[in-house]
Amino acid sequence: MKILRKNFAIFAPRHSAAIFRLQPGLLKFAVAASFLALLSVSPLYGDTITVHQAGGGDHTTINDAMAAANPNVDVVEIIDSATYTESVVAKQGVDVVSTTSPTLVTASPGSPALTLNGSNVSGVTFSSSGKHLGGQAFVGALEITPNVGASTISGCTFVSNACGVMVDNVAYTSGDLVTITDCVFIDNVVGTLLSDSDGHNVVITESVFDSNGNSGSWASAPVNGACMLIAAFDSCEVSNSLFTNNETVQFPFAGFNSASCIVGATFGGLEGQLLTIDNI
Repeated sequence: MKILRKNFAIFAPRHSAAIFRLQPGLLKFAVAASFLALLSVSPLYGDTITVHQAGGGDHTTINDAMAAANPNVDVVEIIDSATYTESVVAKQGVDVVSTTSPTLVTASPGSPALTLNGSNVSGVTFSSSGKHLGGQAFVGALEITPNVGASTISGCTFVSNACGVMVDNVAYTSGDLVTITDCVFIDNVVGTLLSDSDGHNVVITESVFDSNGNSGSWASAPVNGACMLIAAFDSCEVSNSLFTNNETVQFPFAGFNSASCIVGATFGGLEGQLLTIDNI
């Protein structure tokens, strides 16, 4: 028994040291494993963050939902048909979608109701938003931040805005593809204003422009119409779209019919570039 106790007393400390002593190589491995574990906390798949004004979703305002969204992965979905009075700046890569036809009105005429940052919007009505700043300058109900990624505007309605969609760009920089599809523009001073957009590729397709512009508003809004093209684009394509009952105070350029098609304030910048029009 004494021998056994003696052997146990000698063996136990040596055995414990062998288990708990962390070698330098193992230390490096442990640090690396911990770092990888921290990285795994970032979401690999996006969440859909819902908005319902009466409290039936994750948030009651679009801005609160956007604040909770993770850039480039999450989607903000409006799940009711309420009217939201907000000015929302989307985080980069965060889409705003709906299938319930909500209406978005800007909280301040000097700010867009929604600004996209390399993201998309679908199924939203924009109304009573935007502002004419004088001359050719407008604030759009919906604006696109340049040089942060492509954007698609689909299934949206723009009604009674100073300017429906403003596609602007930083001069002499490379822009991104902007697609406007299956949208309706009604009774806006300017339906879509494509301004100073060097480098942009703009596609407008399967959309309706009706009763935009005002031929009698020379003093208040001397630049107006269904779709204004100002300055240069890499390319601008308009196809399978209907233009009816639109007016403008500008003379028609390049043979365009100011009452029923597209009016451009300046077409000189498009010389030698691609502009295609194929409308019904």
